[in-house]
Amino acid sequence: MMFLSILGSPSLVQEPSTLYFRSNNFNTSAPLATAPICMDRCDVSGLCGTGGETCAELTQSYSCDEYYAAGKEYAGWCDKTCKFAACATSASGAARAGRANARVVHWDATYRNFDSPKDVHVTRFDVFNALEDVRLGGEHGVLSLPAGAAYIFTTAPLLTITDVAAGASTVQTSYATEAAWVSKGSCLTLDVAASGAANVSVIIVSSGAFNSSLPPRAATECSASTMEIGYDSLHNNPVDYEVEGSCSSVLSGPPGANDFDDLDAPIRPLVSHYHTRAALYYTAAGSSSFNDAGEGAVTSGEIRWVTQGHYYGPETMWGDNYFVMSFHESDPSARSTATSNPPSGFTPCAFACLDKPSDDSSSGLMKCVLPKANAEQAKVAVVEEKHA
Repeated sequence: MMFLSILGSPSLVQEPSTLYFRSNNFNTSAPLATAPICMDRCDVSGLCGTGGETCAELTQSYSCDEYYAAGKEYAGWCDKTCKFAACATSASGAARAGRANARVVHWDATYRNFDSPKDVHVTRFDVFNALEDVRLGGEHGVLSLPAGAAYIFTTAPLLTITDVAAGASTVQTSYATEAAWVSKGSCLTLDVAASGAANVSVIIVSSGAFNSSLPPRAATECSASTMEIGYDSLHNNPVDYEVEGSCSSVLSGPPGANDFDDLDAPIRPLVSHYHTRAALYYTAAGSSSFNDAGEGAVTSGEIRWVTQGHYYGPETMWGDNYFVMSFHESDPSARSTATSNPPSGFTPCAFACLDKPSDDSSSGLMKCVLPKANAEQAKVAVVEEKHA
């Protein structure tokens, strides 16, 4: 059994300042069922050709055998049209179902931001040596989020997310250099694109726990999902935080976040600093380091969390085409689905501060806190949920 690395705290009972969720430091794992999926990745993603052409269009000029067969440049992207892999009529269902091995991985440690309503959990699904696209949890496997919202990351070339409550019309796709946010109450199927014989993962960061065996759910247990995917959707969180404490040298990130900068991707090397609402780092490609004592590089598919006010750095990234994401709302339940509507003259609260704290200044460190009216509403919502 492997144990989670924790800095700033001698035990899981006390509040840690930094947590690392690595590929080899989990606490428990269990087998996970999968089922082969027959799909045209080009059609569901809209990523192919020069303008999102379908496989029916592409294969008019680019033959299945020369471009989309196993071992070819675009293998896996037109399986349904070309009748390859799980779409091949010659392969039996039993034979296909046995080709992928998968597991679910758990960490005992959870984290909270200073205003989190509940613990945030990290869970990872690993698929080994899949030669075909698969659905996590088996043919009827469903990820349900009854306790709270979640971020979803993947190392797969494509992750297809379908809202069970709303049906196939709400298919969304994500891939290694994107991330998704999904709302509380969502029930989702997760179809993972194979990557040759390489291993791929899906990582769920959820507000509250969920049943990670991905059992099927009755439609009455599911709410229609709100999904936000990619930088353009996630960069701005429409919450108008107020500044508490002070900072003489703030970090406000790239333009475009009118309320609060939630996501910067990809990030670049940065000098030492602390965060005003905590932060969650996901390394999609390459390696990253944050100069935390005793911790090595964070590699593809791994996560680092740091609490508000913890001064660290510098942070660095390296490797071919490295890609690291920084979420400044580390608790997915802190994201709002409201329309951005900051008041006239509003200046967004900065996500980080470059000031090095002195020994006696911790109580005055900068925070981004909910406006008083919002904070009172949040307290009422938590009380109501506990008594529901």
